[in-house]
Parts: sequence; C-alpha cells; structure tokens
Amino acid sequence: MSSTTTLPKAIGANEEHEEQELAHLLEEHTYTKPTNCDICKGLLVGLWSQGLQCKLCGLNVHRGEGVGGHDDCRAEALFKGCPGCHNDVCVPTTKEPVRVRDVIEQMRQMANEKPNFFREIRDQMDKDINSQIKGMIVSASAEEHKTKSLLRARNSIVPFIQKVDSVESYGIWFAYSLLCLGHLAIGALVACIAWIGFVLVLFPRHGLFTVSSFKLAHVHNMTVLYSFHCSLVIIVLLLRRLISLMNRKCNLLDQFLREVFKLEAEVDLGVSVNGVAKRAQLWIRRITVSSSVTCIAAMLLWQASQPSSSSFQPSSSV
Repeated sequence: MSSTTTLPKAIGANEEHEEQELAHLLEEHTYTKPTNCDICKGLLVGLWSQGLQCKLCGLNVHRGEGVGGHDDCRAEALFKGCPGCHNDVCVPTTKEPVRVRDVIEQMRQMANEKPNFFREIRDQMDKDINSQIKGMIVSASAEEHKTKSLLRARNSIVPFIQKVDSVESYGIWFAYSLLCLGHLAIGALVACIAWIGFVLVLFPRHGLFTVSSFKLAHVHNMTVLYSFHCSLVIIVLLLRRLISLMNRKCNLLDQFLREVFKLEAEVDLGVSVNGVAKRAQLWIRRITVSSSVTCIAAMLLWQASQPSSSSFQPSSSV
C-alpha cells in the first residue's frame, strides 16, 4: 500500500481557481518588553518563550489558554487568515539592543515596589524548568500512543479514499448512476416510513382496502417524498457552501493540524487536506445535480398525484 493516495487527473480538471487564504507561521518567541496577546489582549508572561509570534505578520498569541474565556489562543489564531507582510516588509528577525544600565534600573525599581520580586522570579524560573521537564517526559509516551492511533486511522481512511477514486475510472455516468441508486434507495425508505404513518394515523378512519384510502396514501406518499427531496436540496446547497469555504481555507486547516495536533495529514493519514477538499467539491457538485433532478421529478409526480375536487365525493344514489 502506498504511503499516500494521489488525486485522479479527472478531479479538478475544469475547476475554477479559488484563492486560498494564507496560514499563520507561528513559532516560539522571547519578548524583551511587555507584550499582549492579539487574540485575548492578555499579557504574555514568563521569563523566556512567553508566547508565539507569526513569522509573516508578527501576530503575538499565547501558546494555549488566554484570558476572558479564550480557551486556546493559538487555535483561534490558526483559524484566522494571515494578512502576510505589510508593504513587503516582514517582521524583523534581529533584536533591538538593550542597554544593561536601563535593565538594572528597571529591576531596582520593580524590587522597591515589590519586596518579593526576586523570589517570584526564582519561583517562576523553577516553574518554567519543571514544565519543560514534564513536557519531555510526557511527550515520549504520547508520541507512541499517537503513532498507533494514526496507523489505525490511516488503515481505515486510505482504503475508503481508494474506493472513491476508483469510481473515476468508470466515467462520470457511472458516478451519476450510483448517486441515482442512492436517491432511489433513500426515496424507497422514506416512502415506507410514510406508508407506515398512513396505516397508523389514517387507517382507523378510512380503512385500508378502499378507493379513498389508496388515493389518500398515494397523495400522502408523494407529498412526503417531495418535501423530503426539497429539504435534501437545501441541505446539499448548505454543504456545498461549507465545502467551498473549506477549499479556500485548506492552508489554514493544514497549519492547524500541524501546529495543534502535530499531524501531517498527507503523511500520517494518507491524504492531504487539499485532496479531501477537491474530492468533496467534485462530489458535492454531482450530488447537487442529482438532488435537483430528483427534486424536479418528485415535484412532477406530486403534481400529477393531486386529486380532482370530486375524487373523494361519494357517488349520489339514483
């Protein structure tokens, strides 16, 4: 089994190019002056590596939880697009020189204001060191568990992707045939449920083997099918909008998986985020066409099933 699945050439051959948003490139950064998080507006605290900074736009965020109800500032930043460099000038990588005399003066001033200032610095340093040690100990066992979980997920995802891609080798009409069979199966299931509802609700009043009951059942089933297919078209259109948004934010999702879950989608899962978005966009267009055709057919059947005004009138006795 190959390590990755490749996107068929038929997919995306006639795709309209959509501009994808740029993702933040966050890395640990040590600040030489008090700096606030651009997400929660809280102070970035610590002796070193107080937070993360974007290499492109200079966004500053907490590594995790912030203030004011922000559970994960890094995750929120990764879901926002990066504006990139402003005026072709990126964030400078060189640190501004700081005079030792100014630093000593600031330290003395803070020590006078807070008698326990140096003790708090020592305690904070111990906390930072212990945090790094605990992280190194936990990372070993977590990495092993992550590898096993990714292997199980990949063994489930890759065969499914390969089956979906194999449909492309049979042509587009074969794909539409499968979708039509799916619509027929769903329609048959809905019709059975509608018939059961008719038996439970209308049978005590109209009977089961009368002309009126058969006409009512026919109209009832056609109405339910038409309503169901109209609802299905609305859901498909909403999914199409969501997938279009996913296609534009592929870079953001890929960077989010890489930064938060330490996950390389194409290597660890066998398919990239962009590959999933392209496949989803192709199939949602096909589902939109098949759903619309099925909805029109259901509308025509529903219109044809409407009874005349005298269909349920009892015949007058001579």
